[in-house]
Amino acid sequence: MMANVETAVCNTRRILVVDDEPIVLKSLSETLREEGCEVVTACNATEALNHVRQQQFAVVITDQRMPRMSGLELLERVRLLQPTASRILVTAVLNVDTLVEAINKGEIHRFVSKPWLCEELMEAVGAAIKRYKMELEKAALESRLAVGNERLSKLNALLLKEAVAKDRELRRARQIGRNIQLAMIAVSTPSKKEASKKASRMSGRGSTQKGRGSR
Repeated sequence: MMANVETAVCNTRRILVVDDEPIVLKSLSETLREEGCEVVTACNATEALNHVRQQQFAVVITDQRMPRMSGLELLERVRLLQPTASRILVTAVLNVDTLVEAINKGEIHRFVSKPWLCEELMEAVGAAIKRYKMELEKAALESRLAVGNERLSKLNALLLKEAVAKDRELRRARQIGRNIQLAMIAVSTPSKKEASKKASRMSGRGSTQKGRGSR
């Protein structure tokens, strides 16, 4: 994941512009390039999706009314391929309900009405780039957290393994200690047979001493 994030960071000003009208496509692209953006163009949705599959974009800008596939449909597919890319819809037909629904679904982040003003366009693009950078920072943070959690999990597993091994060694040492104590007690304590012999010897000595005393 980190490699993908680092690659994306290098492309924070790469923008895909989609429009089926060559004049509009050229005008929009030149405006963005003058502002220091790296621009890739496509004249239809199919070409645009091919670009999206091959490289990462910070922003995707598309016209709504295009043949075969509308701008909203295109941006919905872009969302599936590149969730972090900001999506801007350019439209001359302002259907508020449709646009609000699209925004709520997460298909687009901004929309620009035709004919667009340079200031309005660049304000939307600037906000879109800012959002894209925030998404990258979020992804990088999540990646670092995932790596940290993985390392912590491995460390905990290692500590648990060491603790189990030490506990096993301690139990073994205690058992050895008890065995040694039992062995020492067994050595120092005479058996019943030995105790009986000792008692007999002591009894015999006592009888002998009494006999000598009576003489």
